[in-house]
Amino acid sequence: MYIINFNYDRSIEHFLYSALQYRYGISDSRAKRIVTELNMFRPYGTIGNLPWQPGAGLAFGESPQPARLFEASTNIFTFSEGATEKVRSQIQAALARARVCIFIGFGFHTQNMNLLRSGSAEAWRRAYATVKGISPENHRDLAFGIAQIVGCLEPHMPKLLDWTAHKLLTDLRPALMAASAM
Repeated sequence: MYIINFNYDRSIEHFLYSALQYRYGISDSRAKRIVTELNMFRPYGTIGNLPWQPGAGLAFGESPQPARLFEASTNIFTFSEGATEKVRSQIQAALARARVCIFIGFGFHTQNMNLLRSGSAEAWRRAYATVKGISPENHRDLAFGIAQIVGCLEPHMPKLLDWTAHKLLTDLRPALMAASAM
């Protein structure tokens, strides 16, 4: 599994680390290992590690002193700076191997869409996207754009759903598992 996270925060890591322990009873050390070993790409950087991750970090929700805040900001790249060529090529390689692409809370900005363009099309590739709060009049164009960047072929156009991330991951779990096993 690969995660391409366009956000600076560590919400995904924090959620997964906590959920693995509290929802599934996984030990602290195993939850750390699982989350640390995720293949996560951050085109625009991050504000730093969480305290349980390797290296110094900021606690989730912490309001740091100005010196620590400045230090954390050095790991962030602005939208106009864009991703490094190394990160771009790693993302492209991951997408070329992907069987299922899921877009959650994605803004569909042109720069981010171009960054994700995989260059390969596969008949078996599937894509799903949450479009909560996006007018249905935009859905056809968004589906076409996603199909172009991840390489979905007819008749498997991306499924755009006016759902929350939780609903998508819960309700489509069997379909996502089946598609990823193809």
